[in-house]
Amino acid sequence: MVLQNSAIQTRSNFKILLCLIVIAAGIFRFALAPQKTLEGKGDTLLFQLWGYSAHHNGLTNVYEHSVDHPWFFNVARPNYLPPYMYVLWFLESVHSQFEPLGTVLTPVASIIYKTPAILFDLLLAGFLAWLVRKKFGDKWALVAAGIYAFHPAVIFESAGWGQIDSINTFFMVLCVWLMTKKKYLWATAVFTLAFFIKMQSIVLLPLLFYEIYKNSSIKTMFKAFWVGAGTVSLLSLPFFLAGKAADVFAVIFTSPGTYKFVSANAFNFWWLFSGGYWITKSDTQVFLGLQLITIGFLLFFAAVVFALWFRNRVKTETGLWLAAAFLAFAFFMLPTEMHERYLFPIFALLIPILPALKKVRWLFGILSLTFLWNLIAVFIILSQHEGRRLENFWGGSLFVAIVNLLVFILTITWYSQMAKKREPI
Repeated sequence: MVLQNSAIQTRSNFKILLCLIVIAAGIFRFALAPQKTLEGKGDTLLFQLWGYSAHHNGLTNVYEHSVDHPWFFNVARPNYLPPYMYVLWFLESVHSQFEPLGTVLTPVASIIYKTPAILFDLLLAGFLAWLVRKKFGDKWALVAAGIYAFHPAVIFESAGWGQIDSINTFFMVLCVWLMTKKKYLWATAVFTLAFFIKMQSIVLLPLLFYEIYKNSSIKTMFKAFWVGAGTVSLLSLPFFLAGKAADVFAVIFTSPGTYKFVSANAFNFWWLFSGGYWITKSDTQVFLGLQLITIGFLLFFAAVVFALWFRNRVKTETGLWLAAAFLAFAFFMLPTEMHERYLFPIFALLIPILPALKKVRWLFGILSLTFLWNLIAVFIILSQHEGRRLENFWGGSLFVAIVNLLVFILTITWYSQMAKKREPI
């Protein structure tokens, strides 16, 4: 009886502490949200304009109309897929209860439009705590929740910059967890949702396909295909019913290539290749007989092959999380046209295995610093170079890009050693 009461008390204390972490993190974020000086120039405004367009032009017409605003030269047309258009329509409905429809650049608008990303930050912190607790206990679970809930870059992304990477990242983590449980049909549906929130989630597709191929039947693969197709149809149903399916698929196929530069502010391999001046090199330039965009694709394809080879050798749950995190890292480092924010998912993907491996903690810590610097540097560029094209951020960007590249090479070496030894991690 004493042991039972002690266990109940322990669970109760854990829940109280976790709630305190999440509540404190939420209060801090909502206090920061109205500070428009921390918003990336135009990013939060874009969401507000798209929400207005969903009401003014009609939800299923948003891809056909540009919103007139001088910051965007009258080309504020959405390049996000339908699920977030529904969210923006709803947010503008809420916003219109406090301010006139279409009002932008106010503290009230900032809070409302940043709320979904903030809530998913907190939800993800709780989910990561739950995942870690199941294998490593209460203390590590609280550490995991605290690290993510108060990660400076995570806070800056949602409450400051106003980006929504936390939303698709939540579904990416959920997808990987479902793969560890071999629930592949659910994983397929969740992956599709993540992709339709932000298309960068496609990094998980090779791993999902591999897991289904290696661990299930042809019948399951066939079912997964139809689950994916059905999820696409459900997520886009209003547009399909309105005869606007072509608009949805146009977003998918035309969004890549929007920024035809070797690096769109990501301090990675291509930032070094450009000499730190991303506007000086288009990724359609030819090098060694190939366009730079093609070279970037081939490099990432090689990284995918490496990740699947690693997964084939390291078959544990930890190996699956490591493979997913590597794909997120490689996606940031190797293809052209990467934004500074595209490293975001790696942190949530590493946290479930943070207690297991010291090198994961080093990787998490170093990339947290370089990622935060990348965000801050780009924010300074955007705020100080208002109205001009982005330029090199002194020498700091090159230093961070070198560190990221060295860490990426070391990560490949470390993964290779684990795979060759088939370590039971």
